[in-house]
Amino acid sequence: MMKPRGLDLSAAMAAKKLGVQELLESSLTAIDTTSSQGVFTGVLKERALQKAEEIQGRINRGEALSPLAGLPVAIQDNIFVAGVEAACASAILKGHTPIFSATAVERLEAAGLIVAATYNMKEFGMGSSPSAPQALPDPAAQAAAIFPLVLGSDTGGEIRRSCGAQGLTGIKPSYGLVSRHGLGAYGSSLDQIGPMGRNIDDTAALLSIISGMDGKDDTCIQEKPLGYRSNQAVTLENLRIGLPRNYIDKLKDQETGSFIFGAARELERAGAKIGECDLPLSEFVIAAHTIITAAEGSTNLSRFDGLKYGPGRAGSETLMDLYRLSRSEGFGYEVKKKILLGSFLLLSENYDRYYRKALKVRSLIIQTYARLFENFDLIMSPVGEVYDIPANLAGLPSAVLPCGSTQRGQHYSFQFIGRAFSEDLIIQAAQVYQNRTKHHWTGPEAASSEEKKG
Repeated sequence: MMKPRGLDLSAAMAAKKLGVQELLESSLTAIDTTSSQGVFTGVLKERALQKAEEIQGRINRGEALSPLAGLPVAIQDNIFVAGVEAACASAILKGHTPIFSATAVERLEAAGLIVAATYNMKEFGMGSSPSAPQALPDPAAQAAAIFPLVLGSDTGGEIRRSCGAQGLTGIKPSYGLVSRHGLGAYGSSLDQIGPMGRNIDDTAALLSIISGMDGKDDTCIQEKPLGYRSNQAVTLENLRIGLPRNYIDKLKDQETGSFIFGAARELERAGAKIGECDLPLSEFVIAAHTIITAAEGSTNLSRFDGLKYGPGRAGSETLMDLYRLSRSEGFGYEVKKKILLGSFLLLSENYDRYYRKALKVRSLIIQTYARLFENFDLIMSPVGEVYDIPANLAGLPSAVLPCGSTQRGQHYSFQFIGRAFSEDLIIQAAQVYQNRTKHHWTGPEAASSEEKKG
């Protein structure tokens, strides 16, 4: 069954057919009555109820608010909210309470949305979560089963894979469209904050709120915020869409391929022109991404020495003891491996041999997409690590859309990739596709308490 759009829920609140607190409390109750152990790192009940009262007052006074005003949202544990612990799922940041909110959070709250919970993640985006049982579904998907919209981060496809596996719609913005101020850094040249939700209209509306230039982040270069427009068009007349044959040929005889080809046929019926293309260098994508993220991650994590947060302080007799104990006990196994790898790669004798070569591969990927966009407006691609990473390396926008599911509950999705800052075009194509299909009507269901007991 199709869940209500966030835009429709907000419109109902603006018309005083639904109370802001009523919607918030239904989400908070859903957390209590579902298997939320390990999914949420914080439930901000008192703070959220206070915000709901403020928003309801503004609605009652007839103030003009955003089309998403009143909606409760969940955000990832590495996106800062002032006064709320943000540990990035790591023991070394246990107790870290930011004194400021991320720019994206400031903007969504100014627009009348309510941060009601923070959800779990991999440690610093790279390791396993120390508090989430591995048997649980993806925390972002579980949060999206309860909240109309969630906000996450994407360094190498995380938003798109969370959405792709659970029938959600998500947008990984162009690098520089959304401020990274207040985002716990992993790979600084790759990280982007992006929205996830049940349909493209909700996610696009949220992206329009959080996007735009920010003086606190020099890498945020887009001067104007994305302008959201509701689009009821049913045609994509003459839109040129490239389908990478070296990706798709491998999937022709698989279930994934049949759903993606079905989506391509639907786009053709809507007027798009589908053509084949090649995306070379796919065999080097993961290696280049691994090298760059390890180097940037080890540099970013070098600042955590245990002086303010984390374990190790009580048993330390010297400063070196403090560093050793804090970092050995504060970082998980996967994160330690990344730190060691990054430190090795950045040694003077290894820099040219590995890191500089990875940067060259990145440059070649950027050039490849530039050539493709001379002949195509969008690239249509499967969802998966090797398919997702190029958009991060090239700083390109991408939207993931569900394109089918099986009776076993398996969801299948594809993604549009466009030129830098072509979110408007991607969103328009996604709106047309979702106006013509119902695949986004189904999505993740919150795991029940009974499932947890089992």
